[in-house]
Order: sequence, then structure tokens, then C-alpha cells
Amino acid sequence: VQRRSKLSGDVFLQSLVLNELDYSSLTLQEICCKLQAQYAIEISKQGVDQRFNEAAVDFFKAVLSLKLSKQITNGSLDCLEHFKTVKIKDSTRFVAPSTLSEKYPSHGAGGHLAGLSIAYEFDLKSGRIADLSIHPSIIQDHVDAKENLSTIQPGDLLIRDLGFISVEVLSEIEKRKAFYVNRLHTNTSIYEVENERFVKMDYYKMYRFMKKHSLLRHEKEVFIGDRQKLPVRMIIEMLPDDEVAKRFRKINQKAKRSNWKVSKSYKSKAYFNLFVTNAESSTLPAEQIGAYYKLRWQIELMFKVFKSTFRIHELKPMSPQRYQCHLYAKLIWILISKNIFDTLNFYSWKTKQQLISILKVFNHLKNIIP
Repeated sequence: VQRRSKLSGDVFLQSLVLNELDYSSLTLQEICCKLQAQYAIEISKQGVDQRFNEAAVDFFKAVLSLKLSKQITNGSLDCLEHFKTVKIKDSTRFVAPSTLSEKYPSHGAGGHLAGLSIAYEFDLKSGRIADLSIHPSIIQDHVDAKENLSTIQPGDLLIRDLGFISVEVLSEIEKRKAFYVNRLHTNTSIYEVENERFVKMDYYKMYRFMKKHSLLRHEKEVFIGDRQKLPVRMIIEMLPDDEVAKRFRKINQKAKRSNWKVSKSYKSKAYFNLFVTNAESSTLPAEQIGAYYKLRWQIELMFKVFKSTFRIHELKPMSPQRYQCHLYAKLIWILISKNIFDTLNFYSWKTKQQLISILKVFNHLKNIIP
């Protein structure tokens, strides 16, 4: 307590937010009372409020950046050995207080003026986080993907959500001697070569062919994109009847709302999952493609941790600077907890060849470590 009392007000408050994140739910008056009761620090509400300023925001940004650049790697999981890294990326969005509308504008859906997007990318093999950054929610994922092409290294395998994928980005990944496994947007044009001409793929014809030969999976060399026509391996997986029925219901509901007629070709796509990759079949067999793409759900679990465990989206209305301080502090908290999880995960993998539940570990850490 004596050592902490000697810290300057600014540095003390910043270290306090890092160490006791329940302060994000307190009023300024409650913070003042807690500071006096626990640390014998006397400070007014105005004094606390003044310390949540742009300099404090910059401090938290710098801590997060430093933590990201100096992550400790315990080793690498000896699976997916054909690739240097297996990077999974996605983003999560949530509403922010309207006081942040200038810095973090949103599209205005639901009358909300401010919104945040957190881009998150990590390497499944080493656990190392490649990107953990905050953006205005109006910035689309495909823009982020183009702006961060320089981070892609030879030998990387990238598994990303549909929003991060475009023909242009896939082409750039290939130029950098990296690899990808992705699903395709339904509006992406797919071409086959017939009689030395590019012909759009006929999905209904493909459905009848696979049904006739009782195929659950089929692989083809195709070209994607109207202008560039990028050559790719495409793996076509037939979906179960109940999944197809779900898709038909969604298509019909959407068509009814938009008052448009559904073409046979568009409906035929509902029978399939379409995956594309530039990895050779010897490196990534067709029967493993679906399982590889399901690795992307690891990031969905992490977003569940963000929201259900750390309540990152539930900061109450407060000054813009204070809001940003607490938000960055929570990301630092997540990063430190992830380091602990990775250590435990590597130990479990090396000793038992088992991976542990990220949800259980994070909830346990939250319960046992104040």
C-alpha cells in the first residue's frame, strides 16, 4: 500500500484499472471511496475524471501493443505440420455509447450512432495472437483484409470468415506463397472450361450428377471471379436433407421480404457447401477440407469468452476516454488470460494428446483470480 501510495495519480489510476477491472462498473464516487478505503488515496470525483484523458487512452493502447509484440510462445502443436502457421481471423461487433460516435461511427442501424468492431486473429499452432485491434463498426472486414496483406508470410494457412474473402485477397495470398481454406460467397461467379471457353458452373447439373453417382463429396478445378478468373481447387460437399431444408426456409423468407423470385440456379446452391483452396491435394486431401474449415469455430468460442466471460460489450455509458481505457484494459486482461490458457493447453497436448476447453479455463480463471 505504501509503495502504491507513492505513485503519481495518473500512473496509479492506470495500474489500478489494469489490476482491478471491476472498476469499470463503478461510479466515479464509488471509485473515490474504494481508493480511500483500500489504498488510503484521497481524490475527488473531478480528479478521477480528469485522469481518464487522451494520454491515458494512449497509455493503454501502448500496453496492449507491447503485450502483443512480446508474447511468450510455449512451443507449437505438432499437428497441421504442413503449414508454418494456421491463422484464423474474424471480427465481432457491438454497440457503443453515442458519445463515441465521432471516433467510432456506425451505420445507424437501430438508431445507434456509435459501434465498435474488434478484429481478432491468432495462430492455432502456437497460440500467438497476430491481431487484436479496435475499429469503427462501419469499416468492413474485406477492407481490413486488404489493409493487412503485408502480415501474410510464406507457409501460412489462412482460415477466415466470408467477410474477409474476395478474389483479389485470395490472389494476393497465393502471390505471397501462403495458403487458404475458405467457403465461397453465394454471389461469387464460378467458371468451368468447356471447349476452350469459360462457362458458368451449373449448380443444378452438379446436384443431379452427384445424386446419380451417390457422391457426398466431389472435387473440381474451377475459376472464380468475373474479371480475374482465379484458378482454384473447389471441394463440393453435399449437405444432409435437414440442413438443405433449413436453407430453403431462409431463402424463401428472404425472397418474401424482398419481393423477388428465386431462380433454380440460386436454389441449387443450397444443396452444397463450397470450399476453395490453393493447397495441393497431397498436402490437404479433399476429405479433410471440411474439418479444417471447422477450426474457424475456435474463434467463435473466443468471441463467446469476450462477451459471456469478460462482458466486453457491457460497459455502461461514461466519458469517451474512460470508456476506451476500460475497453483496452479488458483486451489486455484477455491477452494475459490467453497466455495462461496456452501454457495449460500445450502441457495437456504434450502429456495427454488432448486439448482443453477454452471456455472452462477462462471462466475458472475469472472465478479464482480477482
